[in-house]
Amino acid sequence: MNTPDTEELRKKLARYRSEAAYFLSKAATTDCRDAKAELRHMAETWRQLAMAAETLIRETDAIQKASLRGVG
Repeated sequence: MNTPDTEELRKKLARYRSEAAYFLSKAATTDCRDAKAELRHMAETWRQLAMAAETLIRETDAIQKASLRGVG
């Protein structure tokens, strides 16, 4: 079920995953240890944002399905 809200969350989720992958790839090709650590930290932040977006999507979908069934 795709409403404007869940569609926006899905777009954000794709962005978060993409950013995490980008920072991980940059960390893999960076020579400076401090830069690698910072890039890994940024990748972890984006990964956590992606997990939060996935949770929001699941919860939004569940609420929408419940409301269609007349529950809640």
